[in-house]
Amino acid sequence: MALTISTLLLSPAALSLEHRNVLSEPDEANTTVSEAAFDLVTRYFAEFINKSGPYGSLYLSQRTNFNATEDDVEDDVEDDVEDDVEDDVEDDVEDDVEDDVEDDVEDDVEDDVEDDVEDDVEDDVEDDVEDDVEDDVEDDVEDDVEDDVEGDVEDDVEGDVEDDVEGGVEDDVEDDVEDDTEDKIDDHVGGDIEDDAEEEIEDKVEDDSKDDAEDDIEDKTESDLDADSVEKLSSFSVDDSYYEIIEQRASLQLENVIQGSADDNNEKVFSDNWLILSEPNESDFLQANGYSIISSRFLPSLNKDLVRVEAPRSFKLDSAGIALLKNLNSSERAVDLNHIYSLSALSAQSENKAQIPRNLLSITPPTTRQKVGIVDTQIHTSHPSLRRLNITSKDFSEKAPISSSSHGNSVVSILAGQSDDFMGLLSNVDVYAASVFFHDDDSGDITTTESLLNSLDWLVSQDVKVINMSLAGPANMVLSAAIEEYCQQGIIIVAAVGNNGPHSEPLFPAADECVIGVTAISENNRVYRRAVRGPQVDIASYGVNILAADNQSGYASVTGTSFATPFVTAQVLSLLTDAPVSQSSQKMLTEELMSLTIDLGDPGKDIVYGFGALTQKGQYSSQH
Repeated sequence: MALTISTLLLSPAALSLEHRNVLSEPDEANTTVSEAAFDLVTRYFAEFINKSGPYGSLYLSQRTNFNATEDDVEDDVEDDVEDDVEDDVEDDVEDDVEDDVEDDVEDDVEDDVEDDVEDDVEDDVEDDVEDDVEDDVEDDVEDDVEDDVEGDVEDDVEGDVEDDVEGGVEDDVEDDVEDDTEDKIDDHVGGDIEDDAEEEIEDKVEDDSKDDAEDDIEDKTESDLDADSVEKLSSFSVDDSYYEIIEQRASLQLENVIQGSADDNNEKVFSDNWLILSEPNESDFLQANGYSIISSRFLPSLNKDLVRVEAPRSFKLDSAGIALLKNLNSSERAVDLNHIYSLSALSAQSENKAQIPRNLLSITPPTTRQKVGIVDTQIHTSHPSLRRLNITSKDFSEKAPISSSSHGNSVVSILAGQSDDFMGLLSNVDVYAASVFFHDDDSGDITTTESLLNSLDWLVSQDVKVINMSLAGPANMVLSAAIEEYCQQGIIIVAAVGNNGPHSEPLFPAADECVIGVTAISENNRVYRRAVRGPQVDIASYGVNILAADNQSGYASVTGTSFATPFVTAQVLSLLTDAPVSQSSQKMLTEELMSLTIDLGDPGKDIVYGFGALTQKGQYSSQH
């Protein structure tokens, strides 16, 4: 402002010229100069032109006075002009500054508001909208996809799903869905269609997801932000990264729908043979009634025979066939198919951001050494974190056990691994590891009902009271009957609820009434997005980005309900005493376990977190 004013000030010569113009043509702006001074200056000016006139001497005598008066007038004019100029400049500058400030502030405010709104929206999307949108998108996607599947897929799906699943769906769907999809479509559609269906579904999902996301964001921000922010928000567009989140969720939901259509709610079977769990020496009865016995094995822990028989030729794996199997069940025997079960985990990832189990949850070791059973993949006892453990292993897989999987190593290391740079949750335990998984060309890494029954029989026969089952699959009447008997004996079974998505049907054995069903949460207590939900969820614990042993000699970050399960198993072991576990003491122990949790989600037990989450905070609260 000072520089602007200085450039506007008049020079003395300019002031002199301005002064003479004022004297020759007085107006209202110069009323500060008296009339007498004006007359005198006029006469002096005329005398200056004609010095020989009568006023010549007066001119000469008054010249000095005139000069003085001229100086005074110039000073007055300079003061007046300076005041006027300063006022004008101040007004002009003030107007200019106000305009500039308004323009600059408006630009700055728009930038700041956009930044603030973007930050606020991102926070809301992550904290609030994510939950709202997830539920809305999942519901809308499910409805839309079901409508599209019913309306469009009947015309277009068979070849398209087969081709697109091979290239676009994740490895687990690729392994499990591809072959089953073709069979399922043959049964339900019967057409010969190529090339378009999944693209149409994905486009529909993406469009509907974006529309719903924008509506949810607008509603959420209008309720959380003030009026000015909402006005600015009207010109704000949702960041593309948010749509990427929605598209990922839509893709996963699409994957769930395709998988559900392909494997008929995971009702996969290893063979069409029947399994019969019956009283001993019933083989003669079965043969007498026309059943061809393939194998029979006595299970000491149940005092029953497990018999595999060839299904009648008329039997078909359809609703009528399932109804027939159910009708064959009685209090004396259980009959069902030899179902397939899979691991409840994602593939191992890098170590980045992974948490050492003991850093997430500190559990007091049991007062006396306890046995724990692990039903899983083959354990590689040479791993650095497992060398110090007392591990007894036995294989029960239908075929050669898989050796490339790190799943079993990861579960055991989380539970009790110990090395110089790794700490699992517990010490003072003996591990009994039953290997049950093998690789199948059609279904991937799997186990069967028969393998699970044989492994449970061995573990219980070893006087193991707590069994960890980080696997999931369909309901099976033979397996459920055996588990119910074990629970009555005081055996505590802890199982993963599975990772088939929040709209999946309940998976077993977690959904069996007496089994403790475990879901996974992240370090900030958010449920794992692919965890199965429902009344079978009893408890939650850490299962996202957990550092665990791989199948070589290193470590990796693992995620899934499989890896939340050993956190709960470890806590159960810490509560055991020397007293034998009965059905009543088992109930008391379970109640004590639930008292150590913090309630997340809806008050009381809910379908997402069960009774609550077993976390470090819950442990701290229980001790104070």
